[in-house]
Amino acid sequence: MDAADRELDDGVFNPAMLPPEQPVLERARETAAGLARLALLPPPSAAASPELAQKRLMRDLKKMRTGPAIDGISASPDATDIMRWTAVIFGPEDTAWDGGIFKLELLFTAEYPMAPPAVKFLSKLFHPNVYVDGKICMAILKSQWSPATDVSALLLSIRSLLGDPNPQSAANAEAAELLTRSKTAYDARVKQVVEWSLDAVSDDDDDDDKDGSK
Repeated sequence: MDAADRELDDGVFNPAMLPPEQPVLERARETAAGLARLALLPPPSAAASPELAQKRLMRDLKKMRTGPAIDGISASPDATDIMRWTAVIFGPEDTAWDGGIFKLELLFTAEYPMAPPAVKFLSKLFHPNVYVDGKICMAILKSQWSPATDVSALLLSIRSLLGDPNPQSAANAEAAELLTRSKTAYDARVKQVVEWSLDAVSDDDDDDDKDGSK
């Protein structure tokens, strides 16, 4: 038992018996040095790698090809680049979008699944939450993204958005205003978009036939 313990056992506290306190200035310097070391550490996203992202995408693809059939969506990667996908969403039944066939592009980075892909419609759309250039405004692609979200879940969410728009978070002010003012007029515009999508699919089929005949 050292002197400090003996004094404490005797009920006597003598500060002089405690280990010397580290000077305040020295402690501040060590704290600053520690913070500096932390600042030099790479962010979590820097630990991502193309290999990990590709492995996850292969799992997503296997689920879509061998798992239970998922109505309303289809997707596959580019033949030479698994980080680039093309998807198709079929318009939700019992909505003005019913019958439409809409093509999308998904671009993944090495940060997937910790970060969402960049997604945009290649088909022309008229929707409150889709920008004119096809990019989509929805929380699941931003603040509410979860690494648990796979390709099929993402596409199902986008399909649901078609029939359940949010005019309060408008990416297309004209579509949001028309939906708010007249649902009938909005649905008429949507049905026109559906016709455009079918025409585009027909044109793509014609191009494929021409390529196959060469």
